[in-house]
Amino acid sequence: LEGYIAFLDPPKETTAPALKALKASGITVKILTGDSELVAAKVCHEVGLDAGEVVIGSDIETLSDDELANLAQRTTLFARLTPMHKERIVT
Repeated sequence: LEGYIAFLDPPKETTAPALKALKASGITVKILTGDSELVAAKVCHEVGLDAGEVVIGSDIETLSDDELANLAQRTTLFARLTPMHKERIVT
């Protein structure tokens, strides 16, 4: 038996306007996800968020806390993150 299943989980219609409102208020949005960098970048594009250079979890594993803090300041999209990666970024 062979088969193919595809799932589509599009962003909510309210996402793009919410992101615009945050930007207008001077709030910088950061995306931290366990999804692949390709999927995450596509979703960012769909909602009008410029992802810029994507950083993946394995890229941050050897960084010091100071290096990671510097990277987080200039990065919008982090992908392929584990819960531990996410914790390091937000703390």
